Amino acid sequence: MNLLEFVRGRTFDDFLFTPQLGVIPSRDPAVIDLRTRFSEHIPLNRPIVSANMDTITRAAMAVVLAEEGGLGVIDRGFRAGDIGPQVAEVAAVKRTQHGVIVDPHSIAPDRKTSDASRLMAKTGVGTLLVVDTAGRLQGLLTQRDVRFVRDEATVSERMTPRDQLVVHTGSISLADAESVMTAKKVKKLPLVNPDGTVLGLITAKDLINQRRHPFATRDERGRLRVAAAVGATGDYVERAADLQQAGADAIVIDIAHGHSLVADSLIRTVAVPVRAWLARQGLERGAPAAAALPFAEVRSYTARDQSLTTAA
Repeated sequence: MNLLEFVRGRTFDDFLFTPQLGVIPSRDPAVIDLRTRFSEHIPLNRPIVSANMDTITRAAMAVVLAEEGGLGVIDRGFRAGDIGPQVAEVAAVKRTQHGVIVDPHSIAPDRKTSDASRLMAKTGVGTLLVVDTAGRLQGLLTQRDVRFVRDEATVSERMTPRDQLVVHTGSISLADAESVMTAKKVKKLPLVNPDGTVLGLITAKDLINQRRHPFATRDERGRLRVAAAVGATGDYVERAADLQQAGADAIVIDIAHGHSLVADSLIRTVAVPVRAWLARQGLERGAPAAAALPFAEVRSYTARDQSLTTAA
């Protein structure tokens, strides 16, 4: 009797796997190694990936999965031709947690506190770096600073000026940053270049999250990883490029039948037109460096035969 005839008409409860010799000394997660790879360059500490469906994976689900060591794939099921909402979901995941925030939200010192309040509400952050026109750090502004304050007040009137802040010049490891913040009893550590321009920001909240989620799937900057889906036709080039610029760590081809010549051809060619599109956009926007951005991994997956094709 072959296997197919043996299982036909039976249910899960009809089978019992006979226990074998156990070689695991403990069920402690620190002892059991579940690490695997989503692709060549993206390791996972937990073999969990969520489907790119609008009822399953948006930013909230992707954040939780990445925190637990898996990966979420943001769906493309928004209004046809509207790329912005999917890009916003990816950006939301990438800004949820950081090691070092290299692009912290900022505001000019001559702006009104009402402008700062609107920016905080829009971005969901409670602290803004105050910078001048040259990008040099002038101070910090928090929600506490703008609470119960008249709208006409300026940011410079309410901010904590730089000379009262604990500031680090140059790069610093997270361990050393934690030591500095503990010794100085501060929650935020701005990083600046020797000329005073902002280099980044480290927060106590992010350091706590690093400890709270030791198995999290993170990129080289300490941010949570996230993937996003594109179609096989239409705006897939522009969509993939925008998702790449938003920080997507992998691009997943959303196609009904992944084990096909259409999918294979798309995967092998999509990186080239996307890089070209990025180059054109970079030149048009005065940012030639955009052409050198590393392209997020492109993946097609077929559950039937576990086939995998990747283009970097």
